[in-house]
Amino acid sequence: MNSHVQTFFIKPGELLIIEEEALITTVLGSCVSLILYNARTGLAGFCHAVFPKACPTESGYRFVDQAFCHLLNQFVRAGISRAETSVQLYGGADMFMKGQSAIGVGRKNIAMAHDILRNYNLRPVVCNTGGLRGRKLMFHTNSGRVKMDFLNRRITQERSATQTLTERPRRLAKLILSA
Repeated sequence: MNSHVQTFFIKPGELLIIEEEALITTVLGSCVSLILYNARTGLAGFCHAVFPKACPTESGYRFVDQAFCHLLNQFVRAGISRAETSVQLYGGADMFMKGQSAIGVGRKNIAMAHDILRNYNLRPVVCNTGGLRGRKLMFHTNSGRVKMDFLNRRITQERSATQTLTERPRRLAKLILSA
């Protein structure tokens, strides 16, 4: 990767679709990221979804159902077949469960993600989900490779970040979309 490569940090509720070489990063707790890549065209997609499903009156890329479907549909519209689409899925930690038996938002996000991928007849080539620790992702769009590191501690800031999603102004860089 050369020194002039653009770097994007994807915040909760944001989505990026890009055809240029870039480094895309994010930090996940209970949120999930879907990463799509096509080697032939160089098209890459990345989202950071916070909650599993939007209510009928809600919209935006902070929801797994809407963010994933938007990304997948963009690849279909670009004429990229399922067989040419590399799919990776990360995140969904149960950060705040503290040993409770109830199903947390992390596991709900993972279940919704798998349901959507199944509906599109797609299987992730990499699936690193669940657990109790957050993850840091670094996606290199020139190769389609993701470097993932577990965080040493549980993320406590994610709760406050999700509460301010609607207060944050829209951020535009290439095709970064935020609800």
